[in-house]
Amino acid sequence: MAELLNSFLQQMQDDSSTVDIKSALSTEELLNWETLVKVFDEIEMDNIAISIEKVNQRYKLERWQEISVLSYIKLLEMMVERMKHLKGAVDDLDNVEGYNGSMFG
Repeated sequence: MAELLNSFLQQMQDDSSTVDIKSALSTEELLNWETLVKVFDEIEMDNIAISIEKVNQRYKLERWQEISVLSYIKLLEMMVERMKHLKGAVDDLDNVEGYNGSMFG
């Protein structure tokens, strides 16, 4: 279990090597990986519904792949919410008396 993630982690931690998960994947796994990368790339954060319609037209996804896509969409939603909170915190700094938007005065 988790041998692929462990292999990826080892490559990430080894400064002398490049990260190459393709060599750790079978031909079928590589095809599945490439498909998901393409699908994720086609999903536009500002228009999820149309993106999903396009994905449905272009790809015949298996159920586990559909679950992966829905997980990715949830992740995007969570990231947008985090950015809203971060932006709110930055906006609050603008309201701090004496703060002019510069660390150096």
